Amino acid sequence: MRDPSGCRDTYTQLCYGEKPPFAGFLPGIAGERGIPVWCYTCNRGQGVAGFGLRDKDHAVMEFSPAHTAYQNTRYKGFRTFLKYGDRVIEAFEDRKSTMYIRPNELEISWQNDDFRVDVVYFTVPSWRLGALARQVRVTNISGIPQVLTLLDGLPAVVCAGVGQDALKNMAQLSKAWMQVEDSDTPPFIPYYRVRFSMADTAVIHPIPEGNFAVGMLEDGTFLQPVVDPEAVFGSDTSLTRPLGFEGTGDPLHAHQAVSNLFPCAFFMTKETILDEGHCLELNELYGGADGKDILHRVLKTERLDGKWFGSRREQSRALAESLTAAMDCRTADPVFDSYCRQTYLDNMLRGGEPVRLCGNEETGIGNGGINEETAGKTAKEHIVWIYSRKHGDMEREYNYFVMAPEYFSQGNGNFRDVCQNRRSDVLFHPWVGDAVIRLFFSLIQPDGYNPLVIGPTVLKVPEEKLGDLVNSLPADQPALRELVRGQFTPGQLFMAGEEAGDRTLRAILAAAESLPTAEFGEGYWCDHWTYCLDLIESCLAVWPDKKEELLFGRDDYLWYAPRARILPRQDRGRDGRYLETAEQLPPGGWMREDHGDGEIALSTLAEKLVMLCAFRFSVLDRAGMGIEMEGGKPGWYDALNGLPALNGSSVADSCELLRLLTFTAGALRENDGEIVLYDEMADLLEDLSRVCGSPEERWKQMSALRDAYRDRIRNGVDGGKTVMLCREAAAILNDFACVVRDGIDRAAAEEGGICPTYRMYPEGRKQSLPLFLEGPVRWLKLDAPLQQKRGMAALVKASGLYDRKLHMYKVNESLRDLTFAAGRCRAFTPGWLENESVWLHMEYKYLLELLRSGLYPEFEQAFSDCLVPFMDPGIYGRSVYENVSFIVSSANPDPSLHGRGFVARLSGSTAEFLSMWQEMMFGPAPFRMEEGELTLRFRPMLPSRLIPEDGAVEAVLLGHTRVCYHINGSGSLVPGNYRTERITADGTEYGECLCGDAARAVRDGKIGKMDVYLICDQQKT
Repeated sequence: MRDPSGCRDTYTQLCYGEKPPFAGFLPGIAGERGIPVWCYTCNRGQGVAGFGLRDKDHAVMEFSPAHTAYQNTRYKGFRTFLKYGDRVIEAFEDRKSTMYIRPNELEISWQNDDFRVDVVYFTVPSWRLGALARQVRVTNISGIPQVLTLLDGLPAVVCAGVGQDALKNMAQLSKAWMQVEDSDTPPFIPYYRVRFSMADTAVIHPIPEGNFAVGMLEDGTFLQPVVDPEAVFGSDTSLTRPLGFEGTGDPLHAHQAVSNLFPCAFFMTKETILDEGHCLELNELYGGADGKDILHRVLKTERLDGKWFGSRREQSRALAESLTAAMDCRTADPVFDSYCRQTYLDNMLRGGEPVRLCGNEETGIGNGGINEETAGKTAKEHIVWIYSRKHGDMEREYNYFVMAPEYFSQGNGNFRDVCQNRRSDVLFHPWVGDAVIRLFFSLIQPDGYNPLVIGPTVLKVPEEKLGDLVNSLPADQPALRELVRGQFTPGQLFMAGEEAGDRTLRAILAAAESLPTAEFGEGYWCDHWTYCLDLIESCLAVWPDKKEELLFGRDDYLWYAPRARILPRQDRGRDGRYLETAEQLPPGGWMREDHGDGEIALSTLAEKLVMLCAFRFSVLDRAGMGIEMEGGKPGWYDALNGLPALNGSSVADSCELLRLLTFTAGALRENDGEIVLYDEMADLLEDLSRVCGSPEERWKQMSALRDAYRDRIRNGVDGGKTVMLCREAAAILNDFACVVRDGIDRAAAEEGGICPTYRMYPEGRKQSLPLFLEGPVRWLKLDAPLQQKRGMAALVKASGLYDRKLHMYKVNESLRDLTFAAGRCRAFTPGWLENESVWLHMEYKYLLELLRSGLYPEFEQAFSDCLVPFMDPGIYGRSVYENVSFIVSSANPDPSLHGRGFVARLSGSTAEFLSMWQEMMFGPAPFRMEEGELTLRFRPMLPSRLIPEDGAVEAVLLGHTRVCYHINGSGSLVPGNYRTERITADGTEYGECLCGDAARAVRDGKIGKMDVYLICDQQKT
């Protein structure tokens, strides 16, 4: 069906109320200097199921889990009543409505014989208030003039100060605090809040924050609100019929209570004669403010009429368009092209979008160009990631998301998730440089683990600069002067200094230092470190000429101080305890020398890699096959939450250890110099090199060494350092790699050739687990002959990991023989959640490794079978532009669910597809060093279904250079089966690659357009 807005990235669902329910959301992006709003949606009622600011505890419309939202949205969501003649009807009541889902807005449409009603929702961008805009347009299609009265709004508005727990467990009691202010006095801006704080504590404080709702006609006339739901619904507490509006009812002039109630926000127009084809428009804003004075000041600064709403809507759409332009492409399939942009957007929502904040007079504030001399390394430049949040929504109601209601909004996230979702940042924004690497490797602790929760980047002015800076700030800015004395987020700075001007903000940015924030969370997962090498590989795919500097050039990498210490081996698991918790450890922060009393400990990236290699090698299990789950938490597949208690280990993580050992040893061999390690780390490395005997004997020795090492670094390091030749350290790591490779090979042999993912040793006895897809995924990342990898892929497809009905890959085979003690996955229904479903993140990881391994026929088949944009929307059950966490497999007992997607968008699958897209469009590591010279060489792999008849495929390289392939030949474009005839860059012609200054010009964004002419070998395609 044609999208009435003309937006090419629109998914349309007809009669959405009759379709299986699905949950979604608006992305919550409001621009760099805007306030985000979270807004969850479903295909029931009028679409919006809950929204608010910051988190669930700051709702405007109550947050509900998906199951509840599907039941309640019809009545507790937005409502539209039309009174004409002697009738009152409700729009969208009959479920025959149409829904249009776009990147940054939601539109619904309904009609009967007399009227068509169109409703649009979007987050207001670039505004000092966080607000959800709702535009209602009623069109007379009856063929005759109609006398119409419109009543539209929200049946239940949460008063600011009422948190999620109170809404769920004390809603009746909470009404005692609730009140609505200013609803009956011009300019009719009702302010919803509780009178004072609700906590049962000795200290009581006022609540300045408030929620608001305003409605206005197209000409900007504010309408007086109805805030008492009884005035609308009368005695119908089910909220089904608007008894107060029926007949001669006039809710606006009925008696309204304004306190001791759960209020509403409805807006009613006067009787209007609407001619055939004419429209009545109502524009509404719902949001929250820090105080009533701020709300009124902002609302008075602009004329809020229909033109204002139209302009803000266009800004909202343009914002999404500009943010996703880095992944714009043109192929033979427009659905695939739209899916690419949407996937980039959704990846950003979990990992964040990097922006540069500069303190330089020359560059100003905000994003801009950057060259290789300043990439991520200028002291006056801060790179922060905005728009991110933890993956919490109506289908992930267990996660507590945070979207800071401030400019340059940052949120929370878990180490593993954010690390993966930022993996490709440097491939889309080369100026990011090593910033992502520095963040995550600085959070690696000296014991090889890391904090769970990643918080926002904060700024802090060093003590030696603080006095002069504060004295230089305007005297009429006391809040700004106070703010810079402590830690502050960029958003807090830009909002507090809004009136001070950019020159003042630049001065503060120039003086400040960036600091990551993190929290221990709840335990140590065994796999988090495995994603860090991917960051280095991504960086080197763009900056291969900076490898030496990256690894050895900067000795300012921090070590995060542990907030929990893993217990010695003999004590782990007793009473379910694995950790000595934060209360028994010194305060957190950064590890220091002199056992915590000296200077902050600093190292090079190479030194951190060597430590990580040594420590992770020491955690091999008693068979030498897997990495132990000694921290009490499993790996990526965390539904095996009971596996640590069964002495579980991960062979998949052993594959990653082998990769890390191989990379680090290779980098050390390339360096003729020395590496300097803290004594404690050097001793661990050398002691481990002397371990010998059977796997069981090695395990006992390494466990003792590991526990002794942890004791030595308990409060920090001594500060003494050991100098080693790089080649000597490389030799030790090579020996470690041989041991790890042997363990992996033995584990795969025991499973008939398929690399297993897990092992467990209950009471010391080795036991196998069912197959999980993660094992083959990680194994395919290793160096192995092509035919051996092809054999692994064939074994996987012939195993229980492959769903023959859906032609997709399941996250695991049947768990029926697995003990329930292994984890919650065993209790889940097969085909659902982590029990034998198609978990899209891991399936996409598998597709990516097929591509990277050069298994092109296998990849192309899986690409067509498994990719979301090629699915039947009727079976998938939602927009095929959006990923999900899992697809119900044919193992589920309900055939009607097979192939349907659940838990939308905020999935790690987006990170895998971004990597897949980069490999497909440009090939692996487009920038390389060839004979000592920087070289840009294209090696795309494009399935035939993406190549149009004219052979022209376009994609954006590095977020700024449009590359157009001109393909001469038929069939798929497969590396090795074509050659590059020539390349033109902004009109200048080159041969099959660009070298030296030409390659650097592309990387620096100085080339806008490139044409690459490819000739296929017809005999091989």
